[in-house]
Amino acid sequence: MPSISGSPQFSAQVHAKVHIWNTRFGGEDEDRTTVGHAALQLMEGNNVLKTLSFRPRTVGTVFPLPAQNFSTLAADKAHEERDPDRTISIPLKQEQVLAMSQKVDSIKDRIQTGKMLYTLLPGLTPFPLLSVLNDPIALQELTRCPFSGLELRSQESLEHLRVPEIKGSHCTAAVQETLRAGGIDIPESRVPWRLSPTQMGDFLANRYPSANFHEAE
Repeated sequence: MPSISGSPQFSAQVHAKVHIWNTRFGGEDEDRTTVGHAALQLMEGNNVLKTLSFRPRTVGTVFPLPAQNFSTLAADKAHEERDPDRTISIPLKQEQVLAMSQKVDSIKDRIQTGKMLYTLLPGLTPFPLLSVLNDPIALQELTRCPFSGLELRSQESLEHLRVPEIKGSHCTAAVQETLRAGGIDIPESRVPWRLSPTQMGDFLANRYPSANFHEAE
């Protein structure tokens, strides 16, 4: 498999594959309701360079949970019990695949260190509010006396109040973050889940030529 460390030179065949399992709602035509899934592979020809498939270690909920990364498409297919509903192939330049590869490594590192947790509703996590405790000025203001304005704690004693920089995300948001690192921006909505797998698939299918769009049989 081609190396992507250092300053690699990729062939003209480098591209990303975004695999989409659509959100499904149980009913007469569906066996069960599924939230769907999105995964990304960085490719050089038929060789897989990196795979990003961000999943919870247990059943996903609205509460942030420890996460994991599936390293193969086969593992995703087994978990979803079916092939992707569609796969979009995105041609990339060398600098794009390098930037996206570095982002995948960063996400995997955050998963392993517990700094990136899985939640179905990343727009409702408390982490953005807690992050204010990592801002020295904001932290200082929060610990002032509300009446006199005097500092109630020394700078040294404030250190233990800092919180780890934790982020709540889900599979589609992780793929979106990786694509954005390569200069491919996908808009999101203000709804708590931000972006669904089906919405991502629809956007990419409309942005890229039909020749690069495959609907699973």
